[in-house]
Amino acid sequence: LTVKEGTVYPDSIADIISVPGKVLGTDKKYGILVNTGKGVYCIRDIQPECRKSMSWKAFLNGHPEIIGSVLGGEL
Repeated sequence: LTVKEGTVYPDSIADIISVPGKVLGTDKKYGILVNTGKGVYCIRDIQPECRKSMSWKAFLNGHPEIIGSVLGGEL
């Protein structure tokens, strides 16, 4: 996977104790929420290997199992 567009999540999510790279869930406005160890990063556009870039919603439709997984590992 390649992240094509994203941003730092602006809302404070206090008391997150999670592995860096863990997909925490989604936010309708910001996209897929990923723990970084120092905050939360929002993935808005993503490109699966050998595929075209797509919105986070389109990606999630085909890969709902990403929620709760740790990026950098196998999906």
